[in-house]
Amino acid sequence: MTAINIQPHSGDVNLGTISTDLHIYAPGREIGYYNIKIGNNPWQNGLNIQPGNTQTYHPNGAKVLINNWGMTRLQALFGFASVSCEEAGLEVSVEERDISHQARATT
Repeated sequence: MTAINIQPHSGDVNLGTISTDLHIYAPGREIGYYNIKIGNNPWQNGLNIQPGNTQTYHPNGAKVLINNWGMTRLQALFGFASVSCEEAGLEVSVEERDISHQARATT
């Protein structure tokens, strides 16, 4: 599974051709604002997403462009996985996590 950070005021970001579900996630504490274009369809402008929420699209093998014009980072998550979104690397920044159980890399 791929997780891509889309920074605020990103301009048009080409996510490429996506044949799986596409999840747009707002990990911050502010409402996210974005535009999205899937395949030959017109841009969907002025979309918003509440903090901690996900919006799902079904590109069906189409090229996807996204423009994050808000003040908070968004994440695009897509691809095949047999794990949850969080296990695949989707960040949830609105709550603290205890990661002390994770193994530390040794050199």
